[in-house]
Amino acid sequence: MDTVLSTINVMLPVFLAIGLAIIFGKYVKVDARSLSQAVIYLFGPCLILNSLASETMDSTAMLGIFAMSLVSTLLLVGIGWLIGKALKVEHPMRATIMLAMSLGNTGSVGLPLAEFAFGAQGMQYAAVFYVTTTVFANILGVLLPSAGQVSMKEAIGRILKVPMIYAAVVGVALNLLNIQLPTFLERTTNLLGYAAVACGIAFMGVRLANMKLHGKMKPIIITSIARVTVTPFVGLLTALVLNADTLVRDVSILQISVPTALFTAMFSEEFGGDSEAASGIILLSSLLSFISLSVIVAIMIG
Repeated sequence: MDTVLSTINVMLPVFLAIGLAIIFGKYVKVDARSLSQAVIYLFGPCLILNSLASETMDSTAMLGIFAMSLVSTLLLVGIGWLIGKALKVEHPMRATIMLAMSLGNTGSVGLPLAEFAFGAQGMQYAAVFYVTTTVFANILGVLLPSAGQVSMKEAIGRILKVPMIYAAVVGVALNLLNIQLPTFLERTTNLLGYAAVACGIAFMGVRLANMKLHGKMKPIIITSIARVTVTPFVGLLTALVLNADTLVRDVSILQISVPTALFTAMFSEEFGGDSEAASGIILLSSLLSFISLSVIVAIMIG
């Protein structure tokens, strides 16, 4: 019971915030794309740079987490492709399903959950996983929706225009070289980085308030169920193949198993996926994850 209540205490604030954002989006006319662009091009890069530049990392653990993230992401992209193929959906929906399967909410759900389950070190490992998957999210979030819609050259050009990737490169370099950001830059990126999660939740609320899901419920339900049931086994398989360290394994599996990320809807909105279906998957997978994450955490700490 304590595990379930603690998990609810971690996740319920996110749902309450989304609920308020839905009410806001219902009565106030807001451009959802402007919110997603603010996260992708301003707030998100500041969050990544600040997180990477201010955290001291263990290089061996960081490499293990990177490997776990990379392999599991590729496997989940493949599973998403198979789901889209089986459902015989058009490219925008198929790209969204692939994103929804491979991109988890490792920030607002994964980070606090890892701290509760594994303490400060677990939180640090989870932060590394979050940054790693955010880099992958920027690549996949541009490439998958764009595939077949624009040339590969243009798709790569879009990727290179996303500043989060450069923020990650600079942040890792500063960390490995043990160089601290100047105080004024550290405070600036920290201040703007706080807005990334809040603005992302506002975007989701606006999207949910104006959803039209006619003909989309089947892929939303199937993808959401797959997201919370298949991902833990993908994480376990990846850990066994890579022979991951115990804490790296447990934190990574927990992060892989979180519900679909807000980035899925943002990148679908920006680069040609189905952002309304993405919002539906985010909401349903988050609701279902109350049960799945409670079970996973209970097993890990039991």
